[in-house]
Amino acid sequence: MTPEALNKTIESGNVTFFSRTKQRLWTKGETSGHFLKVVRIAPDCDNDTLLVLPIQLDQPVTKAPAAALGMPTISGYSCISLSNC
Repeated sequence: MTPEALNKTIESGNVTFFSRTKQRLWTKGETSGHFLKVVRIAPDCDNDTLLVLPIQLDQPVTKAPAAALGMPTISGYSCISLSNC
Protein backbone atom coordinates (compact mmCIF):
# COMPACT_ATOMS: atom_id res chain seq x y z
CA MET A 1 0.00 0.00 0.00
CA THR A 2 1.51 3.28 -1.08
CA PRO A 3 1.18 6.44 1.01
CA GLU A 4 -1.32 7.77 -1.55
CA ALA A 5 -3.42 4.60 -1.31
CA LEU A 6 -3.36 4.78 2.48
CA ASN A 7 -4.45 8.44 2.43
CA LYS A 8 -7.33 7.69 0.05
CA THR A 9 -8.34 4.69 2.19
CA ILE A 10 -8.47 6.88 5.29
CA GLU A 11 -10.28 9.74 3.53
CA SER A 12 -12.90 7.60 1.78
CA GLY A 13 -13.33 4.76 4.27
CA ASN A 14 -13.00 2.28 1.39
CA VAL A 15 -9.93 0.05 1.01
CA THR A 16 -7.79 1.44 -1.82
CA PHE A 17 -4.73 -0.19 -3.36
CA PHE A 18 -2.03 0.78 -5.84
CA SER A 19 -2.13 -1.40 -8.95
CA ARG A 20 1.36 -1.98 -10.28
CA THR A 21 -0.13 -3.39 -13.48
CA LYS A 22 -2.29 -0.35 -14.21
CA GLN A 23 0.05 2.08 -12.43
CA ARG A 24 -2.84 3.77 -10.65
CA LEU A 25 -4.85 3.70 -7.45
CA TRP A 26 -7.90 1.48 -7.45
CA THR A 27 -10.61 1.07 -4.87
CA LYS A 28 -11.97 -2.43 -4.36
CA GLY A 29 -15.55 -2.22 -5.62
CA GLU A 30 -15.15 0.63 -8.08
CA THR A 31 -16.22 -1.69 -10.90
CA SER A 32 -18.18 -4.44 -9.15
CA GLY A 33 -19.84 -2.32 -6.47
CA HIS A 34 -18.52 -4.71 -3.81
CA PHE A 35 -16.64 -2.15 -1.70
CA LEU A 36 -14.50 -3.07 1.30
CA LYS A 37 -15.29 -0.65 4.12
CA VAL A 38 -12.53 -0.06 6.66
CA VAL A 39 -13.42 -1.04 10.21
CA ARG A 40 -9.94 -0.56 11.64
CA ILE A 41 -6.33 0.00 10.58
CA ALA A 42 -3.51 -0.90 12.97
CA PRO A 43 0.23 -1.59 12.72
CA ASP A 44 1.56 -5.07 13.36
CA CYS A 45 3.96 -5.78 16.22
CA ASP A 46 7.00 -4.95 14.05
CA ASN A 47 5.48 -1.71 12.74
CA ASP A 48 6.29 -2.71 9.16
CA THR A 49 2.83 -3.87 8.07
CA LEU A 50 -0.61 -2.37 8.35
CA LEU A 51 -3.42 -4.67 9.42
CA VAL A 52 -6.63 -3.57 7.75
CA LEU A 53 -9.90 -4.99 9.06
CA PRO A 54 -12.50 -4.56 6.29
CA ILE A 55 -16.10 -5.59 5.87
CA GLN A 56 -17.91 -6.05 2.60
CA LEU A 57 -21.27 -4.42 3.13
CA ASP A 58 -23.18 -6.61 0.69
CA GLN A 59 -21.86 -9.85 2.22
CA PRO A 60 -22.48 -11.56 5.58
CA VAL A 61 -19.93 -10.50 8.19
CA THR A 62 -18.82 -14.14 8.60
CA LYS A 63 -17.23 -14.14 5.13
CA ALA A 64 -13.62 -12.96 4.78
CA PRO A 65 -13.60 -10.71 1.70
CA ALA A 66 -9.87 -10.04 1.97
CA ALA A 67 -9.19 -13.76 1.74
CA ALA A 68 -11.20 -13.81 -1.48
CA LEU A 69 -8.73 -11.28 -2.88
CA GLY A 70 -5.88 -13.70 -2.14
CA MET A 71 -4.51 -11.46 0.59
CA PRO A 72 -2.95 -13.00 3.69
CA THR A 73 -5.09 -12.52 6.77
CA ILE A 74 -4.58 -12.67 10.53
CA SER A 75 -7.79 -13.11 12.52
CA GLY A 76 -9.78 -11.31 9.84
CA TYR A 77 -7.21 -8.55 9.26
CA SER A 78 -5.71 -8.04 5.81
CA CYS A 79 -1.93 -7.73 5.90
CA ILE A 80 -0.65 -4.86 3.78
CA SER A 81 3.10 -4.34 3.55
CA LEU A 82 4.54 -0.89 4.15
CA SER A 83 7.68 -1.66 2.17
CA ASN A 84 6.70 0.88 -0.51
CA CYS A 85 6.26 3.69 2.02
